[in-house]
Amino acid sequence: MRLADIARTASGGEKKNWVPGIAEYTRLVQRHRSCNQSKSLGNPLYSWLSIFVFGLFALGIIATLWAGHRVENQLQMWQNWPATAGTSSGFRIVEDFFVAVPRSHSQKWYVCECRVEYSVRGNIYSVWTEAYRNVDSKWLTDCRQTCSLSHYNVHYDPDQPSDGHAFNTPKGP
Repeated sequence: MRLADIARTASGGEKKNWVPGIAEYTRLVQRHRSCNQSKSLGNPLYSWLSIFVFGLFALGIIATLWAGHRVENQLQMWQNWPATAGTSSGFRIVEDFFVAVPRSHSQKWYVCECRVEYSVRGNIYSVWTEAYRNVDSKWLTDCRQTCSLSHYNVHYDPDQPSDGHAFNTPKGP
C-alpha cells in the first residue's frame, strides 16, 4: 500500500486534491515505517542469527589473540630455562599438509627437520627442530648440509631435561 493510499483511508475516504498537514504526514510516515520494521524485526530468527554471527566473530578474535599470547608465553618460558650447546646428529624430511583457505584445497609442504643432541648432567638427549619448509622438494637436497652447518642452543626443562627446545643460533667468530 502506498503512502498516498494510507492518507486517503486515514482521512475517511477519497478526497480530491487532499493535502495532508505536516503533523498528519509525519504520523503517516511513522506508521508506514513501523509497519515495515515489524515485518523484519519481529522475526526472532533475525536477532538470534545476528547474535550468533557476532558471537562467532568475537570468539574467533579472542581465540586468535589467546593463541598468540600463549605462544609468546611459551617462548618466554623456554628462553628462561637453562641452555646448553647442541650438535646436529641427523636430519629427516617430513611431509606436511597445509590447507590454503582461498583455494580450499590442501597443499603439500616438505619440512626439513634436524635432530639435535645435547648433554645434561652426563645424560645425552635429543630433540627434533624444524630447519625450514618449502613446497618444492628440490630444495630439500640441501637439508643435510643445512643441518650439519647449523649451530644450536638447546633450552631444557631443569626438572625434566628430556623436554628441550632447540633454537638455531648464528655462527660465532
